[in-house]
Amino acid sequence: MLHILERFLLHFVCSTFLTVCVFSALFYWGKRNAKVGVWISGRLTHLLVISALIVAAVLPLREPWDIYMGNNTITKSFFDQLSWFLGAAVSAWGLYRFKKMGE
Repeated sequence: MLHILERFLLHFVCSTFLTVCVFSALFYWGKRNAKVGVWISGRLTHLLVISALIVAAVLPLREPWDIYMGNNTITKSFFDQLSWFLGAAVSAWGLYRFKKMGE
């Protein structure tokens, strides 16, 4: 059980960090390239949601492979998926609150 908790915390922290990285990349990409503004809005909330969805959609794709190879149990995989999703959601919410706190 402790191993599952450690993986949960690791995935939670990694997804938070990666969501911030994706948000920064999208933000600066949108500032430097005018064509990006056609399909990605420059609003903070839109960029936060898009970056959280990218992280939540791409990173958990490895978990089914672990189950297929027999390295993981269903319970472990469930909590791994949950940690990726929660980390992305909490980081998007935290960045939103951080921005609102500065206004």
